[in-house]
Amino acid sequence: MKSVLMVVGKKIAETKLYEETRSSLENGGLEVHVSTDVRVEPEDAELIRAYQAIKGMRLDGS
Repeated sequence: MKSVLMVVGKKIAETKLYEETRSSLENGGLEVHVSTDVRVEPEDAELIRAYQAIKGMRLDGS
């Protein structure tokens, strides 16, 4: 199974578009991991925390 990471804002994650997109990916046979801990123009420390949170995930293309 292929794994992907969706990075979306918290408000976007509450929308129908998000649900449809995630469902489409899952129905296509992908394992979907989601990160909603993002904001526009993040500080370096936030990028480092995000990397530490996902570095152990087995994602394809990483």
